[in-house]
Amino acid sequence: MVITGSPVVVLVLGASILLQLAAAVVAVLNIRRTHVYLPWVLVAVAIVLMAVRRITSFVHILAGWNDLPAQLNVVPELIALLISILMFTGLLQLGPVFRLTRRLAEEKDLLLHESLHSTKNNLQSLLSLFSVQEGFLNGAKERLIVADMQRRVRVFVLLQEELFRSHAELGFRDFVKRLVDSIAVSFERPGQEVELETDLEDLEVSDRELLYCGLVVNEALTNAFKHAVPAVSEPRIEVRSGRDDRGRYLWVRDNGPGLPVPPESGKYHSFGMTFLESLSGHSGWDITIDGGCGTEIVFRF
Repeated sequence: MVITGSPVVVLVLGASILLQLAAAVVAVLNIRRTHVYLPWVLVAVAIVLMAVRRITSFVHILAGWNDLPAQLNVVPELIALLISILMFTGLLQLGPVFRLTRRLAEEKDLLLHESLHSTKNNLQSLLSLFSVQEGFLNGAKERLIVADMQRRVRVFVLLQEELFRSHAELGFRDFVKRLVDSIAVSFERPGQEVELETDLEDLEVSDRELLYCGLVVNEALTNAFKHAVPAVSEPRIEVRSGRDDRGRYLWVRDNGPGLPVPPESGKYHSFGMTFLESLSGHSGWDITIDGGCGTEIVFRF
């Protein structure tokens, strides 16, 4: 059966317009709830245009009220009203969903924050244990081993500080610069001047890549300060990063005497050089060590 009647059509049309305008208001309010601008603006504009279309029909009906036929089919307007009700109800239901999502995100950030803080404290405790142990060592060789371990742990400490400071994007340039300065300070000697030059591009890296870049810088600079700096009158160390046609790279070079030619096995005996060589081919990474004239280490990742 077809439902007819001009007054019913007008009432249904009016209710549909009010619901569409209310839905547009809810869409605008969701901008403040979600902090997302463009999608909700587009939704609100689309709903308003739908309401304008129905307002135009509503005005035409009222303007020609006396000329309207006694019976009008109200079914299309009832369908439009049902669509408006569903749209308005759906937008209202999104509010609790967004509040729940925000609360879960805040709880996740809090847990991550606490985890990073706890890890950083544990690493600091490990550094303190190294310092205590160093006080009981008499041999210079043993002290050097402990100092090397401390510098390696500091790489993790600096990384945790970066994660603690910002969970989103890690600052590659700031991290490497802080690490370089930290290592340089640990090797400071009275009357010794080292020209340390850094030219770092702020590359986009994951936390895992940043960790390995930090370890590469630590081993390369430790080698330079141990072997290159004491061997030349005007020591110079360069640390650079950037991107070329082969991808991202980290480059460390000193002007020391270079590395001794490795034995027939082609492997270096030191832990640092062995670690650096182990990175080649891992996860698509590549590392090149050239000890011919000074030592040059290029890490591509």
